[in-house]
Amino acid sequence: DGEMAKDAKENAATLMSLDAKLRETRTAFEESFHTLSHSISSIKKDGERLGAVQNALISLDASYRESVSKIEQSRASDKKNEAKWRKELIQNTRQRFKAGDKANRQLTTEFSRLKEQARSALEKSQKDTATLAKVYMTESRRFDRRISTISRH
Repeated sequence: DGEMAKDAKENAATLMSLDAKLRETRTAFEESFHTLSHSISSIKKDGERLGAVQNALISLDASYRESVSKIEQSRASDKKNEAKWRKELIQNTRQRFKAGDKANRQLTTEFSRLKEQARSALEKSQKDTATLAKVYMTESRRFDRRISTISRH
């Protein structure tokens, strides 16, 4: 009778331990899922920023074309000043396009990093859940065997 009580206590402790591990894994999975959701939200925001950069580049292109048109109209009035102004406009436009390209590359890099981070978190969560499930099933079978052994006695 004392042996059965001891086995029952051990089995109860094992089940409580497994239950705690299952809660820990569930919490880790939920945290991973939250991180993944946050990453997706960040990626969406980055996409919106990328769209804003593209719109700014389109606007800049239109402004550039309009400015060039004005330069061509005033060409006869002052060739010397026009050449200087055009050179500055082209330099400024190139700098702005370079800045836009740099921002685009940074957003692309950040998107890739966040995507990899989300993938990694999901894989870790899946691995942890699978491991805990294996441990739980093993302990459950062992517990069933002990119960069967106790029931026979």
